Amino acid sequence: MVNEEWDREMLERFEAGDIDYMHALTYEEVEECGGYGGHEALNWVALMGAMKGAHPDYVAYESVPEWITGMSYLTYPGQS
Repeated sequence: MVNEEWDREMLERFEAGDIDYMHALTYEEVEECGGYGGHEALNWVALMGAMKGAHPDYVAYESVPEWITGMSYLTYPGQS
C-alpha cells in the first residue's frame, strides 16, 4: 500500500532540510510507514547528506498504487 501521508511528510521534511528528523528515522519506522517505497527514502536521506543540507525545490508527487509506491521529484537550484 502507498502511504501518501508519510510520503508527503518526508518530502516536506526533506525540502525543509530537516536533518534532525532524518537522523532520527529508524529502519523500522521506514519499513512500517514507508511501505515498499520507503526504502527509496533511505537513498534520499543519503542524498541530503551528500548535498550538505542544501534545500531542494519540490517539483511533484504522485501516488502510483499500480507500482505500490509514490513518485517524487525535487531539484537542487544551481546544480547541474
